[in-house]
Amino acid sequence: MEQVVAWDLMVALLCHFAFLIFALINLFRGVTGRALLLAVLFSCVWLAALIHPFTANFRVILEIFVLLAWQGLILRAVGFRFRERRNKQSALGWVATISLVSGLVGIAIFLTQLFEVADVLLQILPLCFLTLNITGLVLIEQLARNVVEENVWRIRYLNIGLGLIFGFGVLLWSLRLSIGIEAEFLAILQPLVASLALAPLAIASLRNSSNRLRFNLSRQF
Repeated sequence: MEQVVAWDLMVALLCHFAFLIFALINLFRGVTGRALLLAVLFSCVWLAALIHPFTANFRVILEIFVLLAWQGLILRAVGFRFRERRNKQSALGWVATISLVSGLVGIAIFLTQLFEVADVLLQILPLCFLTLNITGLVLIEQLARNVVEENVWRIRYLNIGLGLIFGFGVLLWSLRLSIGIEAEFLAILQPLVASLALAPLAIASLRNSSNRLRFNLSRQF
């Protein structure tokens, strides 16, 4: 089993590293933006931490940063800015705030465990991850529903790729939260699922080469 896990992680890391090079090259070409590069970079660091035993204490924090970075890509795509007052008060602003708070709470809870302050708080950690993945799906749904019709084809693969990541996360963490099991098999599959998501994300990047993953939204949005 350990050998299977090792190969799983190595394949996932190689796929992400190749995608990182793709994102970096296309950043200089003006095809992709920094949000995509940052999300893939966090994913590479997270996968590397899963392989290296000395970084075990930072895996949870890195996974939270990965989820927040992918959500940041969606927010960047719709031109969302936290510093704008009207954005903060919108439904999208509330979703982004809930996601950010969940990530910060998860990091704080994990740090208390590292310093042996309150192990009981670790029971809340799966809820933070579940919330992060659910808010990710909500952002995808909002983007898909409110993009103008002529740009639907441009976001299809973005939704597929990120839907795989957040949808699998909801499945994994809901099992851990509701049943109280480690869901070891699903945890082993998580890096591979993240790698499968890279193909549609690459297509989405190339389809949006004219404006770096930014979309025209409906008036209602």
